[in-house]
Amino acid sequence: MTMSRTGKQGPWQAVVRCWKAHPRIAQVVSFFLQRKVTFKSSGNIAWQAMWYFAAFLVITVGANALYGIYQPWLYSTLGEAIGGLIAAFLQCCIAFWVFFPIMKLIFLSQKKA
Repeated sequence: MTMSRTGKQGPWQAVVRCWKAHPRIAQVVSFFLQRKVTFKSSGNIAWQAMWYFAAFLVITVGANALYGIYQPWLYSTLGEAIGGLIAAFLQCCIAFWVFFPIMKLIFLSQKKA
């Protein structure tokens, strides 16, 4: 914990901690929503959480690696404004088209007999 010169925590440290926690909170909420609402799954939650986390890490690293390849070309060719919009759109497409099929495998719905 970072302290100010007076030994007390400054107001911005709390803001920074919340900002850093935001993506983690979003992933937890996303896990439960996708599990119950999108895929209506009732499988083993521990198994699904483990595979969800592994898929999240692999896909995030892969998508960011691809971004590092096409982003400089887009920015230099189309400029920062248009290149940035297209790069953001490609990131969304990659996330959806890779995540959705993998999530369908992780959150298999169990058929009732």
